[in-house]
Amino acid sequence: MEITKDEQQALSNVESLLRSAQEKSARLHDSHTKVTAKIEQLNTEAAEAVAAAKESEQQAANAVAEAIAQGADNSSIQKAEKALETAAAAVTKARDSQQRGSAMRDALEVQANSLAAQIEQADKELRAVEAKANGVRSAILKRQWNAALDVLQAVGSDLVMLLPERGWYSMRDMKVPRYALEPDKRDSTLSRDDLLRLAGGSPAVLS
Repeated sequence: MEITKDEQQALSNVESLLRSAQEKSARLHDSHTKVTAKIEQLNTEAAEAVAAAKESEQQAANAVAEAIAQGADNSSIQKAEKALETAAAAVTKARDSQQRGSAMRDALEVQANSLAAQIEQADKELRAVEAKANGVRSAILKRQWNAALDVLQAVGSDLVMLLPERGWYSMRDMKVPRYALEPDKRDSTLSRDDLLRLAGGSPAVLS
């Protein structure tokens, strides 16, 4: 069923607002995902670097202890101790790098929190626009429904007079909604009695 020019304009306007709200929400969610992923990446890389350095240090320490326990010569022990010093320095370097990286992680956390707040507001606005869009679509469909009901009413008022017992068996429980299109109006229904009144007949009530 066709829609009116005013309905088309209202629908176009609200759909434009809806697309903008959806795009804004999607951009913010995407940015937040990227920022949180970067934070996780930095945390993981820093932790893994420290863990790997500490493991190397432990292995070097084990090598020194083993050399001493097995009575290795001084040259071998000194070589093992040198490797331990290098491994210990690597642990310190990894921890220093992890500490320096905390500034970047803190800055990213600030951005993540800011984006989260923006997302909350954007999603709230999106829900409001979605509700508005649903209202516009609903109003159009209600108007179309009522127009179709006008046709049904016209046909039904002729049909009811031709049915057995004036539609008592087939229409007695009929209540087709008619939607109010103005705020100060109430929804109503189309019933068999309404069709009979329109047809100028009287209800045939069976006992």
